[in-house]
Amino acid sequence: MAGPHALRAPGGGLEVELLPDIGGRIHAIRVGGADLLRTPDDVNSHVAEPLLWGSYPMVPWCNRIPFGELWFEGAAHRQPLNLDTFAVHGRALAAPWRAIGSEVLEFLDAGDAGFPWPYRARQEFVVDGATMSLELSLENTGVTRMPAGLGIHPWFAAPNGLDVALPADLVYPSSGESPVGPPIAVAGDRDLRSSGNPRNGIDECWTGLTEQQIRLDRPDGIQVTFSFTATADHVVLAAIGDLGGVAIEPQTHAVDGHGRRERSEPGGIAVLEPGDSLGVTYRIAVS
Repeated sequence: MAGPHALRAPGGGLEVELLPDIGGRIHAIRVGGADLLRTPDDVNSHVAEPLLWGSYPMVPWCNRIPFGELWFEGAAHRQPLNLDTFAVHGRALAAPWRAIGSEVLEFLDAGDAGFPWPYRARQEFVVDGATMSLELSLENTGVTRMPAGLGIHPWFAAPNGLDVALPADLVYPSSGESPVGPPIAVAGDRDLRSSGNPRNGIDECWTGLTEQQIRLDRPDGIQVTFSFTATADHVVLAAIGDLGGVAIEPQTHAVDGHGRRERSEPGGIAVLEPGDSLGVTYRIAVS
């Protein structure tokens, strides 16, 4: 396994370290020596606990599929469970991605019996001063329609707390670890429209975004603006105090997107015809 390779802005600014061999993930984003992400000292921690470090792409679906039963057009396709009774965050978060030059990573999935839809995923990174941009895309390379979703899963470092302003008017009601029914108006500790420290243990899915950006204020005075294009119309946020991190996951569908589409509920996963693509551009800017 190769170590991380770094992308640095000319003349200073952000330093971004990528791990193509471990899910095409971001190992670290640093500014002035400060880690913006939950970054381990040993890169092998990404192998031991791939869900809990850095930032990784979620393709070809995001978040949880209950019991690993991926429903599409009336048929169930069994996915391996990788978190309790769920199949989470797609098929590429721990797999090797191919580096094309220093700024592009590509993942080719031929599909299998459980996921019979081949696709190509691609990440293109640009670091410019105090801003990192990431263009994430997924293309249906098969000959049939496929369910398709994507997002990214950054764990922002929060050992001493992190104020978050999430401009979302709606949140999905939860039952256990899966949302149920249509989204409802935010209220109480699920209203994050004004900047504040999210409640420890919160893990919800928001939509009804009034802006395509989230503001993060760190105790050390660093402010991060996390923006994304409109295809990412849902955001999952999880605050886990024991980890010293807050996961903020802009994505293209709600949790259980396949089931939601089958039930004709809001937040369902997209469908790509052969040759069609889905994409989101993300930007992390520091001030």
